[in-house]
Amino acid sequence: ATTGRVHDFCGLTHAQEAVALGLHPPSNRPHQGQGSSNSHVCALPGCSAPRYIDPRTGIEHDYCGRTHAVSARQRGLVPPSSGMDPSWVNRVFRGRAGEPDYTLSELTNAHPKYAGIKLQFTSSWEHPTAVPTVLRVLQVRNAQQVLARYTARKLELEHRLGSPAGANEERL
Repeated sequence: ATTGRVHDFCGLTHAQEAVALGLHPPSNRPHQGQGSSNSHVCALPGCSAPRYIDPRTGIEHDYCGRTHAVSARQRGLVPPSSGMDPSWVNRVFRGRAGEPDYTLSELTNAHPKYAGIKLQFTSSWEHPTAVPTVLRVLQVRNAQQVLARYTARKLELEHRLGSPAGANEERL
């Protein structure tokens, strides 16, 4: 049965020769699931392999290899923002090509704002039905031009209506 998987070489012998000659980097597959810290694990959800480190430059990439980088791009996923603790985010989606550049992050319960947002939602529920179970908390990061327009309008309204500057409430 064909799996549809395409390899870089016609067989294992040629792959081993290319690695031995330094023409191709060694595979990360033998290292999968061997206790890499969360900050050094492939950014594709479900993969436990360590991130690929280019042996020539020493640069650590976001994914364990090209296949997972391509798979993430095809699924609309991007790695968490640099500087953000990887344990705070399950996955990050980006907007469609040709639209303003925004991201949508699925936060974990380890994120500093997760508990507060969940509490705000559950405590403000005013419908006659039972409070729904919170399954996910999503963070939207708007494109810079959209955020600039929002900030300008917010300041204008605060000035005109006398609302306290900096008052912020998550939208539920």
